[in-house]
Amino acid sequence: MKILWLSNIIVPIVCKELGIPCTVLGGWMDDLANRLSVEHEMVFVFPNKEKTVEGHNKNIKYYGFKKCNELFFTRVLSIEKPDIIHIWGTEGQHSMYMMRASSEYGMRDRTVVSIQGLVHYIAKYHYCAGLPADVITRHTFHDVIVKNNIYQQCIRFERRGRDEIEVLKNAKYVIGRTEWDYESVKLVNPNMEYFHCNESLREPFYEKEWDIDRCDKVQIFMSQGQYPLKGLHMAIHALHYIVERFPDIKLVVIAKDVQKQPFYKLTGYQSYIRELLNNYKLMDNVVFCSQMNASLMAETICKSRVFINSSSIENSSNSLGEAMLIGCPCVASNVGGTNSFISDGVDGFLYPFNEPYILATKLLKLLLDDKLSKMISLNARKRAAEVYNREDNYSTMIDIYTSICKNTV
Repeated sequence: MKILWLSNIIVPIVCKELGIPCTVLGGWMDDLANRLSVEHEMVFVFPNKEKTVEGHNKNIKYYGFKKCNELFFTRVLSIEKPDIIHIWGTEGQHSMYMMRASSEYGMRDRTVVSIQGLVHYIAKYHYCAGLPADVITRHTFHDVIVKNNIYQQCIRFERRGRDEIEVLKNAKYVIGRTEWDYESVKLVNPNMEYFHCNESLREPFYEKEWDIDRCDKVQIFMSQGQYPLKGLHMAIHALHYIVERFPDIKLVVIAKDVQKQPFYKLTGYQSYIRELLNNYKLMDNVVFCSQMNASLMAETICKSRVFINSSSIENSSNSLGEAMLIGCPCVASNVGGTNSFISDGVDGFLYPFNEPYILATKLLKLLLDDKLSKMISLNARKRAAEVYNREDNYSTMIDIYTSICKNTV
């Protein structure tokens, strides 16, 4: 087959062709792209902030766009004539343009959309969850300059959500992996055909194994905390309950260090995080880290006593999956599709997003009970090994592509 992918990021296989650093995002596409490019002809289309680029090498071709419209994608389709179009994610305007182009070019019946997040729900119900009203409307110096406080960010999500709804309403085929994304897209388009396909993770997470005797007994790890959706504010609320029992507890989080940021660079959300740390006197208990590559992330998870995901919404967090695959005991907010991957008390712990005190109790259970932690770790690895089985997931995706092509012959 000739398979065309439209993605929100530049996949690593193309980064290598362009001679640019590989992104740490979108890791679930990496293994699949490599496997497909061995046996099939691949065309990668993606946004590129620097400039418009085109190129090819062996079984891959690529088109990077700085700006795009329907005509750009129609041109690509007329040149490449793919057997199937796979749109990864509905969050960007380019997904809408590609859907329009595929219909214009007579390929709507050969176009499938993968659900990542769903921004129209995020904007309406989740982005500002757990934030005080004055924080949502707050303007720091940075926010005034860039015209982008939390409320304005939410408005932008709403605009993107309108494009997303157009994509979903016109999609004949959708790929998802949780009960949440199935129910959510069926509500928008009851007539679409839904395929279930799990995702595969980055290589280092299949190679590492968590060991309670080799981890830092007071380290909690959180993979993202840069913007409100990931719920760092809720994790900090929970941490202040724990510090009385564990004065040396430390939350390691990937985000800019709000304590070292000059005031004129602080976003409204960062200023709120700094306030919480000061109010709770947790300045020495939270460690901010820069972005990590897959190997460093895997090592950090291995060193941590617990992994937490405190997001206000997730379809399926791949960072959570990475931690489970390694076997680090996990605590996650019971939102979106998370309960499709964790059974509470069996292979991880779930808690209500807006109850950080319950997050604290779940964390304490693991911190205080090595036997429980080992049991959770073992079960998590078994569960994740099934969900993130690369052979199974590759075969399933090929079956989906083949099925769609046969339906349109």
